[in-house]
Amino acid sequence: MFALSVQLRLDRSFFRALLPSILGVVLILLAAASGVAVAADPADADQLHTDWRRAIANDRVAELRVLLETAADPDSLLQVKTDTGKNVLMIACKMGDLAFAIQLLDLGMGADSRTATGGTPLMFAALGNHLDVVDHLLKLDVDVNAQGSNGWSSLTIAAAKGYAELAAFLVASGARVNARDVYRWTPMMRAVDNEHMEVVRLLVDAPGSDLDNQDEGGNTALHYAVATENSDMIKLLLDAGANPGIDNFRQQTPAQLAATLPVADKLVPLFPAE
Repeated sequence: MFALSVQLRLDRSFFRALLPSILGVVLILLAAASGVAVAADPADADQLHTDWRRAIANDRVAELRVLLETAADPDSLLQVKTDTGKNVLMIACKMGDLAFAIQLLDLGMGADSRTATGGTPLMFAALGNHLDVVDHLLKLDVDVNAQGSNGWSSLTIAAAKGYAELAAFLVASGARVNARDVYRWTPMMRAVDNEHMEVVRLLVDAPGSDLDNQDEGGNTALHYAVATENSDMIKLLLDAGANPGIDNFRQQTPAQLAATLPVADKLVPLFPAE
């Protein structure tokens, strides 16, 4: 009898110890059923924000999806950025996840949001060469000519990367072909310097394109074509009407620059006699 009494007391004590946990679970289930949000543990929220920022910084779009779907307060989570101001929408655009980008936009994220250095979702979409995402953003009337703190626009990115189809689409959407970055380089100069022939061809033919723009050193796209020792690029620019007689700030024309290179015998004859 004594053993039974002790066991009953132990059972009651065990139940009393568990009662707060049981009630807590019941309250959570009732709150979930009624649609009432349950306050998260601050420590858990801090860890969630840390995981969120880390996923943004490392372009882990699948992880960001899961974190958002399981967050107790998704609206608050969407406001969390990295130290550089990069947000989840920018990563969705960069990685080409159009469905996720649309979801984020529908949740109220700004299509014209900016990083600390002026990067936009459109620029991130251009960086990833995702034409469908670029198209969607432009339909929301974002600024196709927005420039970061380095002066790069979405077209500059496409030109530098050699994304010809994207560059053509941006030009057709009103991107300025003669936009200057902080070094006064144009998208064409970036394309020439990286030897992206297809991009250069479309920029040469773009309305209003100025082949003779000069950067901060006085160099033109033709100077950069010479510097890359690309004879096909030189021919393309000369045939399109680039002026071979422009001096840079070292008082060198493209032909004179060509004469200083190891392949001078191949490049100099491409130019008209000075």
